[in-house]
Amino acid sequence: MSSRKKSQKRASKNASNNGSIRERTISVPFSYINYKTLSAGAGSANLSPAFLPRVLEIADAYDLYRFVKFQYRCVLSLGGTPNTGGFAMAYYPGVTDNAPAAISDITENLTFSFQPLKATVNGNWVTVPKQDLLGMGLWFKTVTGSLDPSEENQGSLQFRGSGTDECYYEMRGVVQFKGAVNTGATPAARAKIELLREKHRLLHVLEVDSDEEEDPKPTKDSSANRLAQALQSIKSLSREQSTVGRQSK
Repeated sequence: MSSRKKSQKRASKNASNNGSIRERTISVPFSYINYKTLSAGAGSANLSPAFLPRVLEIADAYDLYRFVKFQYRCVLSLGGTPNTGGFAMAYYPGVTDNAPAAISDITENLTFSFQPLKATVNGNWVTVPKQDLLGMGLWFKTVTGSLDPSEENQGSLQFRGSGTDECYYEMRGVVQFKGAVNTGATPAARAKIELLREKHRLLHVLEVDSDEEEDPKPTKDSSANRLAQALQSIKSLSREQSTVGRQSK
């Protein structure tokens, strides 16, 4: 092999490695014990890096996140004393429009955990299935401020008990991050991340449509229109990214 071809091959390999570094996804395991003080017997907590202190520190350097493994269980208070009342908790993906009204509603969720009145042992671990864990997209924003909460919160934990009880619970799992940019990143970098997010969103919409067996099969015209709209949206974002890139130079 000539030296010129070797140089070209080396340059191509370096470019590929640099691209993999920029698009690299990191996985962060976590474990945390927290509690929720109920209000009129109800409470909720969004599943996001915001309520995991160590994970939140890492999230500050990335633009996107998603939980890929998640387990939880009801536990005794940190002092080892029994809880004053029984309570139940469960995970709900996406945005919860109609929150469960009582413990009986929580127990209809297949991933619920229950702590009986004055229990003396911790509850069993509940593992959320991967398909149930996924929210309304493939990735979610680490920086808050969107008008649509589904872009920032993967799901929520709902708690039901009585009065103003404190519900202690333990969590563990794995959260992934990508888009190694901070809140002060250049406009060009932010535009690139926005383009990737839009691509993921469109692919997720098309995937969900194809998995719905009960709905009538889309016609050829409707599928073509949906694909044309998706391509047009990606092209528009690409033009905006190019414009921002030229302006930032």
